[in-house]
Amino acid sequence: NENAKEYTERYVAEDGSSALVTFKNTDEEKTISIRSNNKTISAPQKEAGVYGNFDITIEAKNDSITITQENNVILLKKARGQ
Repeated sequence: NENAKEYTERYVAEDGSSALVTFKNTDEEKTISIRSNNKTISAPQKEAGVYGNFDITIEAKNDSITITQENNVILLKKARGQ
């Protein structure tokens, strides 16, 4: 549901751990937040499908999300059955 102001979907990392990804898309705020292992990272949208702040870049494309933080890259894929 791309038109919702806010929606959350479950994604899975390559190691099998799961992450809840919330997209917020309102006039005031366009952000992504990713919660995994009781940690949450969030970032504002910079351009369509690209979010980032400080040393982190998050790209959301189709059913995958790539998080790049310095030399660390994490790939998330949308959980099946979502």
